[in-house]
Amino acid sequence: MQDIWESSQIVKASEVDVFNRLKITETLNYLQDAASVHATQLGLGFREMHRAGLFWVLSWIRLEFSAFPRFGNQVIIQTWPKCPYKMLSIRDFILKFADGAEFCRASSAWLVVDAATKRAVPLERLPQKIAYQSERVALGILPEKLTASPTEVVASRTIQFSDLDVNMHVNNVRYVEFVMDCYSLDFHRTHQLKTLTMSFLQETKYGEQLNIALARNGNQHIIEQNKNTPAVAVWRGIVEWQIV
Repeated sequence: MQDIWESSQIVKASEVDVFNRLKITETLNYLQDAASVHATQLGLGFREMHRAGLFWVLSWIRLEFSAFPRFGNQVIIQTWPKCPYKMLSIRDFILKFADGAEFCRASSAWLVVDAATKRAVPLERLPQKIAYQSERVALGILPEKLTASPTEVVASRTIQFSDLDVNMHVNNVRYVEFVMDCYSLDFHRTHQLKTLTMSFLQETKYGEQLNIALARNGNQHIIEQNKNTPAVAVWRGIVEWQIV
């Protein structure tokens, strides 16, 4: 059993954008795949949780970038469970190039949800006790409640089949894709993501309409994705851009 999980992979052509930068959505996939593999190794993977009538839900995540890999680069991913916080299990990540240079640090918060009631339950319900590595820290912050609600709706989308995951609701990576598509090609040409903070509030299901609202404060943009009338927030985020 590894207290700290490490894996590596080569960036594929399908994983980079038109500027040959690893897509933020693919970075999120890297992180969640590594978390899933490590959870399985710790006895807390999908099958073990299913047998216990439970499943993991990503509640919050923050990523901080210093660079972006390109097609053909080797990426090394390290992850470990850092600490419990209220009802959340905190997991950190460090992503590196093959030469050991870091390009991303991230921290995530996960809820344990009862499969029958769809309600969050205490970490004590887990089938295995987590060996946290509290002395090892990628980002020294804990989940924050994002409360700002921008009002300028910049896009709308009806949820389709391809947006859904195995739990029959919108996969969290899709929310980020929706946001990235709100910006023009010229904007992406001159700006690069610096930080991304996301808070997942409610599930979105097939056929529902999602509205995306945005408020700009210099290079920091506050985003909310909501549904229904009156609007109910399902996702909030803060995106910080840097000019390239």
